[in-house]
Amino acid sequence: MPSILDAIQDYVLSDEEIAQIQARTLVFDAEAEQFHVQPGATAFFTHRLFDWLDQNL
Repeated sequence: MPSILDAIQDYVLSDEEIAQIQARTLVFDAEAEQFHVQPGATAFFTHRLFDWLDQNL
């Protein structure tokens, strides 16, 4: 019986496959926002999210 690590190898992409991916991706890093209070952080996040959506959809 194969282990879960063996099964994961079925999903590893080659460099050529990775180079073909063209999907836009939005990544947020909450660590960079550590100095905002929670209500401000939520508003800041929402603003950035909707700006990105407006530009990319």
